[in-house]
Amino acid sequence: MRAFSIRKSTRADIPQLIDFINESWVRTYAPLIGESVAEELATAKHTQSLFEGEIDAADALSLTAKDTQNRVIGHVGGFKKAQRCIYIDRLHVAPAWMGKGVAKDLVAAAARDACSKDFETLELTVLEGNDRAMSFYAKSGFVVDQARSPTEGLGDRKAITMVREIGKGGN
Repeated sequence: MRAFSIRKSTRADIPQLIDFINESWVRTYAPLIGESVAEELATAKHTQSLFEGEIDAADALSLTAKDTQNRVIGHVGGFKKAQRCIYIDRLHVAPAWMGKGVAKDLVAAAARDACSKDFETLELTVLEGNDRAMSFYAKSGFVVDQARSPTEGLGDRKAITMVREIGKGGN
């Protein structure tokens, strides 16, 4: 039995999500773009209205992983980018939970959720130099979209676009 659960995010989750995502975002991107820039961008980006929009919209994505003590340990969020495409804007997992299947299960749940809404593709970008994320996404069925990579990223880091086709049932 796994010691965490994944469910659709609710408005009650938002304060915890903002703190969790901002901390994780800074931890992830500070080595690539600098701590002060990462903190500034994280605070500007991860707002109450961002999460409300994803939670309330039928064509968006917001899933939260919580441990048995109801603490946020992971989150995946995104929005409709094209007719049949959900863009995964962020996927974050608490350091203590890395390597325990949380990210894998969040991606699988995102694919099922997107498929249930008649989307056919998941898309995301990864900053050059984030080799751990590139490897994880490749193992999760994402492939580099050579036609659109690299593109503008953060600071002087380019972003690599990756896509995953999802079939019936989110596979």
